[in-house]
Amino acid sequence: MEDSTLVEDYERKLQGNVSTALILPLGVKENVREQMDIILRKKMDEVTQTAWKLKFGGAEIHMRDLLPPILAIISHANDYITASLRTNMYASIAWAGVSLLLPLFLRPSTQAASLLKGLESISSLIVQSRMREELYHRRYKSRGSIGGFELLHDDYKKVLEALYREILRFQMTSYCYYANNGAFRLGLDIIKWNDWDALMDKVRRHEEIMQNWGTTNISISSLQKVIQDANEQRGRQDLLSWLSNADPTLFYNTNRDMHENGTGEWLLQESPKFRAWKDSSGSFLWIHGKAGCGKSVLSSTVIKYLETRRIQSPTVAVAYFYFSFTLSKEHNVNTMLSSLIKQICCCRPDIPEAAQKLGEFKTKGGQPDTERLEEVLLSSVYGFSAVYIIIDGLDECAKLGGHRKKLLKSLRSILTNAPDNLHILCTSRNEPDIRTGLSPALSAPTRIELDLQSQRNMIDHDIGRYVDSTLSSDEEYKSWPEKVKVQARKVLIEKSDGMFQYVRYQFEALRGLNSMFRVNEALQNLPTGLDETYNRMFQNIHSNFRQEVISLLKWLCFSNEILTLDMLADIFILRPDCDAVLTVEDQLFSSDDVLKYLSGLVITYKVKPDDQRGYNQEKDAFYHDYSYSPGEVKVRLAHFSIKEYLTSDRMREGFMSDFSFTDIDAHLWIAHSGANRYRTQEDLDLALQDAALGGNKAIVEKLLHEGANVNAKGKPFGNALLAAASKGHLAIVNLLLDKGADIEAEGSSISDWDRTLRLSTPLQLAGRNGQLADVNIVDCNASALYEAASRGYWDEFDLLLDKGADVNLPGKLGYPLHGLMSLNMLVHKRRPLDRVLERMKRLLDLGADPNASTETSGTPLYRACTNNLFIDYGYMTPIALFLIERGADVNIFREKYGNLFQADEVFFGQSAMELLLENGADISTWAQVGECGSVLHTACYERDLPLVELLLDHGADVHSRCGVFDSILQAACGHPRRVPDVQILKLLLDCGVDINAQGGKYGTALQAACFCGKGTPNDTTKRVAIVQFLLDHGAEVNLEGGEYGTALQAACATSSGGFDTIQLLLDLGADVNLAGGKYGLPLQAACAVEPQVLDDYRAPPAYTNLDSLAHGAMTLLTANSCQSIDVNAQGGIFGTALQAAAYSGQTRSVRMLLERGAQISIWGGKYRNALNAAVIRGHWDIVDILLEKGREQSCQFIENGDEAWLGQIRQEHGEGAVQRWEAFWKVHGNRIV
Repeated sequence: MEDSTLVEDYERKLQGNVSTALILPLGVKENVREQMDIILRKKMDEVTQTAWKLKFGGAEIHMRDLLPPILAIISHANDYITASLRTNMYASIAWAGVSLLLPLFLRPSTQAASLLKGLESISSLIVQSRMREELYHRRYKSRGSIGGFELLHDDYKKVLEALYREILRFQMTSYCYYANNGAFRLGLDIIKWNDWDALMDKVRRHEEIMQNWGTTNISISSLQKVIQDANEQRGRQDLLSWLSNADPTLFYNTNRDMHENGTGEWLLQESPKFRAWKDSSGSFLWIHGKAGCGKSVLSSTVIKYLETRRIQSPTVAVAYFYFSFTLSKEHNVNTMLSSLIKQICCCRPDIPEAAQKLGEFKTKGGQPDTERLEEVLLSSVYGFSAVYIIIDGLDECAKLGGHRKKLLKSLRSILTNAPDNLHILCTSRNEPDIRTGLSPALSAPTRIELDLQSQRNMIDHDIGRYVDSTLSSDEEYKSWPEKVKVQARKVLIEKSDGMFQYVRYQFEALRGLNSMFRVNEALQNLPTGLDETYNRMFQNIHSNFRQEVISLLKWLCFSNEILTLDMLADIFILRPDCDAVLTVEDQLFSSDDVLKYLSGLVITYKVKPDDQRGYNQEKDAFYHDYSYSPGEVKVRLAHFSIKEYLTSDRMREGFMSDFSFTDIDAHLWIAHSGANRYRTQEDLDLALQDAALGGNKAIVEKLLHEGANVNAKGKPFGNALLAAASKGHLAIVNLLLDKGADIEAEGSSISDWDRTLRLSTPLQLAGRNGQLADVNIVDCNASALYEAASRGYWDEFDLLLDKGADVNLPGKLGYPLHGLMSLNMLVHKRRPLDRVLERMKRLLDLGADPNASTETSGTPLYRACTNNLFIDYGYMTPIALFLIERGADVNIFREKYGNLFQADEVFFGQSAMELLLENGADISTWAQVGECGSVLHTACYERDLPLVELLLDHGADVHSRCGVFDSILQAACGHPRRVPDVQILKLLLDCGVDINAQGGKYGTALQAACFCGKGTPNDTTKRVAIVQFLLDHGAEVNLEGGEYGTALQAACATSSGGFDTIQLLLDLGADVNLAGGKYGLPLQAACAVEPQVLDDYRAPPAYTNLDSLAHGAMTLLTANSCQSIDVNAQGGIFGTALQAAAYSGQTRSVRMLLERGAQISIWGGKYRNALNAAVIRGHWDIVDILLEKGREQSCQFIENGDEAWLGQIRQEHGEGAVQRWEAFWKVHGNRIV
């Protein structure tokens, strides 16, 4: 064998490098393969660990220069060290050589960089050769022609072996060189004893032989077939479809349709910058030019050229992405990265591991972040000879929300880490922010820019081709003499200022002219450039309609969805700057009519039925011969240059400045005029209920026409039918029934109507009419027997028993015996006592359990003792005594659940309690009998002084700690509408209760007194007296605990009459900055107060008006009393006071906080920011205030919802709140500045 001395030296040093325990005798083929595999893995682990340490351990500066190629080689190895590698001895030996050399490079010498560069090329050749061999096997073995396969394989192996021999010669020489001691290596470096470049040249020559080897007959179609087969795999399809549903061909095809044959060839054939970009390693090219100069069409020309190359060589990949201002919400950096990854992976026979791991996000229902997508993109380009990425329209990526800034940052990151086979081309206008963002990437020699203005001659030549083609092919101009065509060509090119879009507009002005005079006149009057063209279009709009057209243009420029023709017609008549009510008479006769005001400015098209994203049948607004419904027609600006001009300084400073606006102006205008677009299904449904209640038939019809759900459930009336019926609006009832309202619907909160309706169900009618129905079916929370008993329908009651109704059949409302204890309608007149006792006896005789109970019903004895009508009309005592005689236990309130009863308050009046005590009740065993706690807790809560005294006389424990209030004293102060009885407080304090006992809902009795007792203004005065009484008797003003944290917060959180209480607490030293409780701070607590709606419909209207006037005033008082208060302090469920006020609807407080310096952009709290809180609650006046102030503060609002968060919103506020939030962001996109 040639180079035998070199081989011997290599084997000797190899034996010394690797542990003898791992080395097998050389010379045996199997041993060589196994040995190389062991060495490979051992050394690659060593390199990986050392490189990691050096990378982050602050190595010498020239070491960092060597590290990138080392890491690239490691990446190759990690991708291709697989079990299949063992089947190829040559590849295994070659990789082992690479692995042996890498640790030596971590101690660099003067020639290390040159040698290591060669080693990186070696690693790439090994990978490519291994891929070729695998492809070879897959192609020929699958055909089953073994004889031909073996012959071809022998030829192939010879060429591959020759390549590997040169690789091994390079490696052995390198290893022997590095295995010498440092002094000897230095000497070799000085005399250049080893010429690494020459060795690499030999390797490259054999690589060329390998590339040109024809006998393998591995055709292009074979690789294409492998890729095609891979793309048809279901799992792969699912992953890539989830990753991106963007269709990159939509905008590409649109621009190819606009391409004129022969244009753009100068870039492909003559431009040295394009040639350098195409052929240089890791290259980048930024092509920039003015709006309308044909950049997008030019990029489609580049894509077409590269796609042809890709088809000819499947080891080349092409991916592209078009940004479009018409899809600003969908087109962001993550959408772009996902689309590019998908396109590149579709060109591969495999899915890189990094891309496969994205499936974890798919499984969890999440989305990868930008950094992860960048990593996957870079990993997906390995293995190709070249990957070309074209990104068109960087300037059409929205600035608002920081999307363009994020895009440029991502591009810089990708270019910084780009491998040599990656080539990126971008197009845009030469915008300052884009130049600033790309400047760092343009510093390398292979990363350059191309200014289309410097190629004006080439652009004019392309425009000339376009003009010639149009004049020769369009029927409108075929009759023109050649002389006229030449003149038109000259004028159009001269005045175009290098912009194709200009020429397209001017052809419309020349259309239909058929005389020398007319054509010459038109040519002389043509505007110069696009700016003047647009000025003329705007000037031709009638002054009566300019405001409407400006509104349309704002929507067309910045709407986050493509508008339909019907939508545009509706926008045309909107008057958001005035309070005029729109009527049918304001509507346009036809939606097509709106196009008359936008001539030349828009393009209309119909979306394909099977592709809602595609463009089809494009027509510009010069024509109106549509053959399809206006509702199906989409409308967009004819070109991005229109938007660019409207928002430019040139327009703002010109004579048509009335049409000028900024992006922020447009977004605020859309937000203001489009508030009704936030409308949700819930809004419609609740409005229908209100209209039905009010008796307005016309509005009911309108809402039903708009899509309101006739059977939607909701408070306060259950549904629209119940609302109309409760007020006797028969015409609306009939209308709703005609529209499908369900007469058997449930859900009303008006108890009488609800129960009446329940008796109209088929089950109850069957019981009443004696039909042979199943009388034991439980419907509407109760059995028919229960319903008959609770209403005193004795005939039906007796009939049901005769039919075999179960006397112990429970329902949610209780057992039939409970029904008798629930009589509550004119008992003394319509339901004589003897009739009740008679039915009780019959039930008990039939086996009814006197101690039966459900979780919410209590026992019959409990129900009788707490029925106020029984007590008022003398029924309670005889009924209770009858139950006790028949076995009712006076110490059981719920048989299955003990004494604890959670649903309603267990409150026995004095007479009932005396009866129970006389019949053996032992209150010491009752412990907690209701939500309040013990019977003493409840008596104090209900302010029943005689009952409190009775209980205390019978040994009730005044120190008992149980129930929601924990302490007896807190229960005495905790009634939401009743001011505590000072006599009860004195009695409890005389019995030794601790006035500062902590625990329970409010933490302390003082907090309970500060929050509760909402009632009349007179009650408010009494409440202040109670607070003063507690403070005088030793209550600590800053004691912490409970739901509101402190007494001051509790006073701030009450919805009425807290002013004097707040002032009293502040005067006595309450700490306004003491944090705690669910709101965090007193200011947040005051801002969280919502307008009080009095539940008691009998309350005088004056009280409601008073509460409305007071709403938010406590916030003002708190802030003005404490000038040092920090309006941006964070804490509690809302995070900031501004978010709390936005949520509760305190418009005055929102304005006050903003005036005091509240920052809108603060992140945190339950709704993440104040804007979200206002949107979720539908406080659109506050939304407008925040958007307006946000503009002044130059802050950004970014859509920040996720499924988990939206799920919480849905659970707490209903589907309507989520719909409202989604509708808002659909209007605004995912960012507002």
